[in-house]
Amino acid sequence: GEHAEPAVKSAQDTVKSFVRALVKGQEVHLLSVNGGTARCTAFLDRKLTTLSLQRGIQGESKRRYIPLEDIEQVLVGQQLGEDFDLQTHELCVTLVLKSRQAIGFSFANDEERDTFSLCLALFIDGLRGKAAKQP
Repeated sequence: GEHAEPAVKSAQDTVKSFVRALVKGQEVHLLSVNGGTARCTAFLDRKLTTLSLQRGIQGESKRRYIPLEDIEQVLVGQQLGEDFDLQTHELCVTLVLKSRQAIGFSFANDEERDTFSLCLALFIDGLRGKAAKQP
């Protein structure tokens, strides 16, 4: 409807623009286990089922594929980073995988951090919902 709450509409727009950016490839900063960050390009497939990360220039390097359904937790801020040898801080998002590995991302500001964590959590919940509906 046209009469969606402004907050809801802006949330939907945020998700849409996030998806558009990630389908094209968005630069992110990954936390390295030894401290510091590595620049990386993050991609999301159009079906919103798989996040992939690519270091270096397109085509030159291998992508790492992370099915969203393998992500157990999306942690915001500093929490639990040290459990995975990641030097997380306030502006981080850590994805904890079923394999007990974790991937930490560092963001420039809390808006970017929150958009990333909220959108990924939404997509993951969406996939879980679909999986639950299948007989």
